Amino acid sequence: MESKKLSVTKLRQYLPLYLMMLPALIYLFINNYIPMAGIVVAFKKFNANDGMFGSPWAGFTNFTYLFGSNDTAIIIRNTLLYNVAFIIVNTVVGIMLAIFISDVVSHKLKKTVPECGAATLPYLYRGSQLYCVCLAEP
Repeated sequence: MESKKLSVTKLRQYLPLYLMMLPALIYLFINNYIPMAGIVVAFKKFNANDGMFGSPWAGFTNFTYLFGSNDTAIIIRNTLLYNVAFIIVNTVVGIMLAIFISDVVSHKLKKTVPECGAATLPYLYRGSQLYCVCLAEP
């Protein structure tokens, strides 16, 4: 009884800290754990009409097709080079945008520029690519 009373008192004592931690935990769950459901797609014969969980299982046939292809080395090389290029370009553009914003004289304009679409433009192309892949003809 004494230990239960002690834990309830500690819970009440640290409740503001738990509430401060809640948005970060929600953010981590949304951005780190929910996308892991997409790993299932690698083992399915994906059909956009049936959805991710309605498509039939393919097992390891997707992997045998990928690694049995003659173009596997080229695909892996291109993937790695594209990722390196995107990292470099996004870093350079981000630094240039930060320098441009810091050089702006008007304080009112400094506050509005990060909220405009130009600052978030690099993150939009992934959605458009996904849209094109889903609507591609087989």
